[in-house]
Amino acid sequence: MINVCLKNLKKNKEDLDKNGFCVFKQALSGELLNYVEKEVLRFSWSNIGKEEVNVIKTENKCILSSSHNLVDKIRIFELFYENDYFLNFFEYALGKKPNINDRINSSYFFKSRQSQEIKLHQDNAYFNLEDGINCLTFYIPVHKQNKKYGTIFYFSGSHLLGDLDHVPEGNIGASMCLENLKDLKNLRKHKVIYLDLAPGDIVVHNALVVHGTLGNPLNVLCEAFNFTLFGEFNKQNIIKYKKYKNNLKKFLLKKL
Repeated sequence: MINVCLKNLKKNKEDLDKNGFCVFKQALSGELLNYVEKEVLRFSWSNIGKEEVNVIKTENKCILSSSHNLVDKIRIFELFYENDYFLNFFEYALGKKPNINDRINSSYFFKSRQSQEIKLHQDNAYFNLEDGINCLTFYIPVHKQNKKYGTIFYFSGSHLLGDLDHVPEGNIGASMCLENLKDLKNLRKHKVIYLDLAPGDIVVHNALVVHGTLGNPLNVLCEAFNFTLFGEFNKQNIIKYKKYKNNLKKFLLKKL
């Protein structure tokens, strides 16, 4: 069901090594994206308060913000994890086989005006893997994204800084953000790249590259989803992961 077109593998591997991310253009069909969107909307509206579905409540309405761990709930996300094109690119790019059993991240971001921007962070602040380089997240826009609204941006080469300190003071659906002012100053040495994305493009990044997403002041549709693969011998630091989950609970309680 999932037809993938991944071109220019060598160049994208080189971009990933150098910048911490790469972009495959026109890799997925609009038909597939529409199907994913409908499935996630159906699931999310049906499971508010029962699953990991985050909402923002205003005086007169409830707005979807993000939904998480969808691989356990929606079959199409399982198929992304099982797709040979993604598995083979992981092995080609990193020289290691991906872990096909543990699925630590699968999310959908609705990106309304109320959701605001996602603050600067590294994904390993959530994953707590021993090796944040040995991990790839595939970020897929469902609608057009650019510098005017909603797009993802990266500090090119920032993955070489290693794991940075984070605090649970981010956004609903992306709770962790950079803490240390020294780390923020070091980021000035790295060029910020804002991506211009069309539906069906795929952005691939490791778990150490610093990134965020812009807000959506125009309140146009600019939804996106992601899923993550990590190496078969890469392990989570369970102590750090439990600490993160505890901080996440406190963060969400403050947002109620």
